[in-house]
Amino acid sequence: MKEIALLFNPGARQGRARRQRGKLKRLLATSGVHCEWFESRDEADLIALARAACREYRTLVGVGGDTTFHLMLNEIMASGFPVRLGMIPTGSCNDIPREFGIRSVAEACRRLQAGRVRRCDVGVVARDGVTLNHFLGQANFGFGVALNQYVEAKKRRGGWLAKSQVLAGAAGALRLFRGHPLLPLSISAAAGSLSGDYLLAVVSNIRFLAGGFAVSPPAQPDDGSLDLCLVGDCSLPRFLHLFLKARRGGHRTQAEVKTLCSPAFEIASTVPFPIQADGRTVASGGQPVLFQRATIRALPAALDIIC
Repeated sequence: MKEIALLFNPGARQGRARRQRGKLKRLLATSGVHCEWFESRDEADLIALARAACREYRTLVGVGGDTTFHLMLNEIMASGFPVRLGMIPTGSCNDIPREFGIRSVAEACRRLQAGRVRRCDVGVVARDGVTLNHFLGQANFGFGVALNQYVEAKKRRGGWLAKSQVLAGAAGALRLFRGHPLLPLSISAAAGSLSGDYLLAVVSNIRFLAGGFAVSPPAQPDDGSLDLCLVGDCSLPRFLHLFLKARRGGHRTQAEVKTLCSPAFEIASTVPFPIQADGRTVASGGQPVLFQRATIRALPAALDIIC
């Protein structure tokens, strides 16, 4: 097999990632990292490139944001080959590389040059025993899905609000909060169970979400477990307070927030709900899936990440 395929997504960060092309090529040359360069035309092309590269290369290096890495992860997992994943962050949030201390293009190139590998867990979203999606960061459901969809729509349209994840999220909360229904959930796990009506739920494999918010500070991507964070009923001012406290993980001590750590969670609801994995709505056959029962679990030591 060949050594490294680099998949450059110029569309990341609303197309601003393409500005990094020249800088990245210079840094790779300086660091002595030899790779074959592939540039995607769109999301479908990125998926096709990753699918083909899994059969030919030992290492896939993504250049883009968390969506880029998520799409590549799912192709790696589907391939069945022991392909390593490298990450060069040029996206809007970059929460997945942030977990591994990779905060710049230059730092990513240094990590690739060093070639150190960390064996990490991968999250799984399944229904009726069938795996529908893998994730490195989070699976979330409830109000967080609507909020993320609002932020992504703002990014696509551009404008000043699209430049700040925090401001876009706060604006989305103000616009969408009133009238958003609570989600009745029953959650069981080896570590315990929780039930009630919740505003949102996040199951995390890493600490960060939404551009550096420490939603699950105890989460580790190689401990064989996932961390659940639930937010119950609260007012809009209280939700915005929790939103701001989550920047440094301070939300976890608040009365409306419940947490649980476990290798797997069985989730049930009387109301059908979508799940997003790393910000992508879980789908089957190209159509979004509405769940009433789901399993979200950790697949231990499933992926080697260059970090």
